[in-house]
Amino acid sequence: KENDIMARVGGDQFSIILNNLSCKDHISSICSEIINAVKSPFLFNDGKIFISTSIGASVYPFDGADAGTLVKNADIAMYSAKENGKGLFELCNSIMKDNSGQAVGLTNDLYKALEANELEVYYQPQVDITSGFIVGVEALLRWHHPKLGMIRPDVFIPIAEKTGLIIDIGKWVLYTSCVQKKAWSEMGIANLSVAVNISVNQMRGREILKQIKDILAETGVNPEDIELEITENVLIKDRENIIQILEELKNMKLRIAIDDFGLEYSSLNYLKHLPVDRIKIAKPFIDGIGRNIGDESIISAIIIIGKELGLNLIAEGVETEEQLQFLQHQHCDEIQGFYYYKPAPASHIEKLFINQAQSTSGTHH
Repeated sequence: KENDIMARVGGDQFSIILNNLSCKDHISSICSEIINAVKSPFLFNDGKIFISTSIGASVYPFDGADAGTLVKNADIAMYSAKENGKGLFELCNSIMKDNSGQAVGLTNDLYKALEANELEVYYQPQVDITSGFIVGVEALLRWHHPKLGMIRPDVFIPIAEKTGLIIDIGKWVLYTSCVQKKAWSEMGIANLSVAVNISVNQMRGREILKQIKDILAETGVNPEDIELEITENVLIKDRENIIQILEELKNMKLRIAIDDFGLEYSSLNYLKHLPVDRIKIAKPFIDGIGRNIGDESIISAIIIIGKELGLNLIAEGVETEEQLQFLQHQHCDEIQGFYYYKPAPASHIEKLFINQAQSTSGTHH
């Protein structure tokens, strides 16, 4: 209407102020009109361009008594719409506001967590599927929040990614894991690899190369004992640069694994170009064993292709005897999951190794 206002507030963001609405359904119909209008193709000489828009809305006085609060809550709703698939409209609600408030609080606390020694690295054993012996561990981050207790990684890692804190946290996890591996080697725990996750943000630019070089030099750990895990989404952007970085990491004698393989953008074409040692089969496929023939077929195909390419294969999230037997039958190399061991502090892992060493020496006699 004539007394409505629309303004560009920066980048590709616009604000619309609708006055004196009779009901919330009116907002919904206007948002649908906008989404459909933007959705129709823009015609250029060399073809069509399609654009989607995501809209979040807040209503006075329910979602705020002042402009700043209303805009902030509309923004929260917009990000919710984006996360749910883009090209959508969402009205702000109390759950969104609560979640956002909690996220802001956690973000502030996470900035202090590293300095306050609230972060700890746990290790989850990786087991040889034939012998049942521990042959490696994956380093997994845990946050002991002073008020909220143990916070799950799936809650705070996305916050660390969004804020860029993952760069410092990732560096700390890698350093801590290398120090731990060196200590284990000196205790006589040999033939053990330590896998550390590297995030998309850490792989941007070439800083990661110097960082890892420095950590290897400082800790004196054997680089062949350290495995860097990257997820497939690392390869979406700037693939050439990422492959170059991975090749340089390989030249440092580090091992490279693709984590959660099969979940996102698996291209068999890039597998042959990547300097990779190992594929980790994603947990959702493992969950389907005995329940979904499609999941079982995908696992079989990944293992066959991996073996053809000379790659080691590990299945993560193994929790049942049925899953173990299927993977044994398919000749998967290693498994990781609650069926054998949960993630635990380093001191607990040492005890497992000591027990394993004693049991093996017992069998030799």
